[in-house]
Amino acid sequence: TYISWDVKQVLLWKFDFRPNHSPKLLHHVKFSNQPNFICAIVNVPRMKVFLAAALDMTFKIFDRNLRLLESIHHEERAILQLELDAEKDIIYSSGANGISVWRLYRNTSVDKAHIMEKLYSFEDCEKWVTHMIYEPRFNRVYAIKERSVQVLSTTRRSVITVLADVHDAPVNVVCWYERNQFYMTGCR
Repeated sequence: TYISWDVKQVLLWKFDFRPNHSPKLLHHVKFSNQPNFICAIVNVPRMKVFLAAALDMTFKIFDRNLRLLESIHHEERAILQLELDAEKDIIYSSGANGISVWRLYRNTSVDKAHIMEKLYSFEDCEKWVTHMIYEPRFNRVYAIKERSVQVLSTTRRSVITVLADVHDAPVNVVCWYERNQFYMTGCR
């Protein structure tokens, strides 16, 4: 199965690998009165859930069949992107408040509620990070804002360099070239 979303809905699909067969829609959740209600969504396989960031300042937790399990309020203004590091069991978010790091787990008490714990934020990171790229191999997060990129170290929890106004158009890709020790950036 896989998930997709647009301005009005979230869709759960099953891909059929047989020749001449189309993907099958398994389930969908509509948000007709609030366009762009779901801003970001990530699969959390260990917990068998989808975690979504919504415009109402909540995390929405859906099961594998796209049924809403819980809605958890947060204090971040707008979360635009989520990235999961399944190995470290943490989730990176980017948006209006910069880059934050979270952990999702289940409460062991009777109600078994999901908990979203904010571990920390990169304090010296720009606000309104429009796009983020997580590079776990090098312990880096690239906070992209228009034509500039801040390189964040996940081990130091700080900005290690700023690539300011590197292109004439907005940056959409960044990576570290280890062999020659330099960053590569790209734009459309």
